[in-house]
Amino acid sequence: MPDSYNIGEREGVAGVRQYQTRHRTGLTLYTASLLHAAALLLTFAVGCPAHATAPPPEPIRERVDLIEVNNFYDPEGRLVFDQVIFWGYYSDTGTFHVLAWRLIKQPWQKPTYDHASREWVTAWSDDGRMRVVRAMSAAETWSQHDPEAEDRSLIPSCERRGLLEGKRK
Repeated sequence: MPDSYNIGEREGVAGVRQYQTRHRTGLTLYTASLLHAAALLLTFAVGCPAHATAPPPEPIRERVDLIEVNNFYDPEGRLVFDQVIFWGYYSDTGTFHVLAWRLIKQPWQKPTYDHASREWVTAWSDDGRMRVVRAMSAAETWSQHDPEAEDRSLIPSCERRGLLEGKRK
């Protein structure tokens, strides 16, 4: 009579096939294919860059005075684009001016109201880094003119404050 005999196999940790063996003493042993386990470890060690396990960087957080969603239509009434415009209040002139703008490419990029903080919030990935912008006020407009372009005639883009750069540490 042999010391042990094979009674089955199962999928083990990380996809390594384990073989179930019963020893003559009644113990059930689980052994893995050494070749399979070595190949899996080598693939993991070589195929995963060191930064893959690092936590994601902190999001860039910023506050503006007003977040506007502008739905821009052509003269025939067709939607051309949706954009989110970030406005800042300039106390010296008593007017709002554009700080920055972004095209809305996904529905989740539209601002939503956060009842806990009583603020409007929008978020998106900016060059691989999450950006979260908050404002106490928000507006949605439907127009056949571009408010950002109109404001650019008053304050050129190069003179705008813009959003925080989000310098990485």
